[in-house]
Amino acid sequence: MNCEILETLYVKSNGDIPCNDCVGENQLLGRVEMDNPDWSITAVLDNQLYGQIRKSLTRGEAPWPHLCGQCSFIKNNEPLCDTLHIKHIRKLQIEAALTCNLSCPACNSATQIRIRPRPFVFSPAMFERLLGSLQQGAFQLQEIEYCGQGEPLTNSDFPKLVLLARKYYPEAHQRLITNGNFDYWKATHGEYLEEIIVSCDGYYQSNYERYRVHGNVERVLKFMKDVPRTIAGRRQLLIWKYILFEFNDTDDEITAAQRAAKDLGIDTILFVFTHSHFRSTRYTPHNVNALPLLYHNAVTNFTPLFHNRRISFAHPKKKSRLADLSGKLSRFLNRPVHIVIDQVSVTDGNTIHICGWALARETIDDIVLRLNELSLGSARTGLLRPDVLDVFTEFTDPYCGFAISAPVPTPPVGDYTIWLELKLHSKHRVVAAFPYHFTEPSHIVD
Repeated sequence: MNCEILETLYVKSNGDIPCNDCVGENQLLGRVEMDNPDWSITAVLDNQLYGQIRKSLTRGEAPWPHLCGQCSFIKNNEPLCDTLHIKHIRKLQIEAALTCNLSCPACNSATQIRIRPRPFVFSPAMFERLLGSLQQGAFQLQEIEYCGQGEPLTNSDFPKLVLLARKYYPEAHQRLITNGNFDYWKATHGEYLEEIIVSCDGYYQSNYERYRVHGNVERVLKFMKDVPRTIAGRRQLLIWKYILFEFNDTDDEITAAQRAAKDLGIDTILFVFTHSHFRSTRYTPHNVNALPLLYHNAVTNFTPLFHNRRISFAHPKKKSRLADLSGKLSRFLNRPVHIVIDQVSVTDGNTIHICGWALARETIDDIVLRLNELSLGSARTGLLRPDVLDVFTEFTDPYCGFAISAPVPTPPVGDYTIWLELKLHSKHRVVAAFPYHFTEPSHIVD
């Protein structure tokens, strides 16, 4: 049995450290103490409550049975992965603010504001106390995500938080998840973030505002338009997250959103199947292949609860690519790492899109790609590929997909080699070469 709690750390706006960003919020594990000069994050992560989590998971038991059965992050069939004990934090999640400028029906921000202790915004002083303690405790920090029960950009000190993280952990991947109803420059001061995810559930205002109450889709589109693609030579990934509801799932709106994403130069538009109220019944995980995806930067994903409910993902409209590949791939079944590239395309003449999947016996920290000698950068990982497990039944995690969209100086034509490097948690690296022939114009999408 496994749980993300032993790989991640979630800190609320008031300094509380709950079990996780789900029902685990009801189980407090510690807090950042501003008035205690002897406080340390090391002591928190070694306390009795964390000890109970480790002992229970080792025995294959839920640490908090009344909560874990409802939680999205408990994995009954995964082996225990405790990176906190070696002082490696895969993700530090910061609730930059509990406050929000919208009133989404499924959100409980307003309820928590009534019952939760203040403060409702995460202060730079608290962040510095936390980061300083992590650094003093020699913790490695892989990524920082600004997301919680509120909207991060309602915190007027948000740019200071980004700068503090860059000061203490300059190599950490910083990710902002926002509703985008802001002036980009005023809210962020243009501070560099490796990744910005904008939640915009719809393209037409009348449908968008049914869930994003008080939101303005034109303001969100302008926010995404204003996000610089590079800052000081460093790439900012921009992802449009589009949850499929019953009121925004027409083919017309889905295709209009994709065309807008293409015009805005967005790296990925992510259509999400949800389990919550108002979820789409027209498009579900069972007919995912029917979703009208126009471009290769349009992908699908599922809320974590789908994984735990063990839904059988059907593919009625077309046979899985892997069904045809299963014979060819059988020779890989005894290897500790499996890598496949199954989609390559070029759009707009100079943007290459590569999709695939990778399985390993240990955590994959990063996937880096090259086209001949041209570096394409790190792929976006953790994409849902349930079709992979139809062949590789000895693996249990379907979130093994990756995708990358990167500009190239000139459209590739002819024979190339796509180099893919997996960086594993053990510090081992696996390199694979994939010959590919680009033709013109058959691999170009208008």
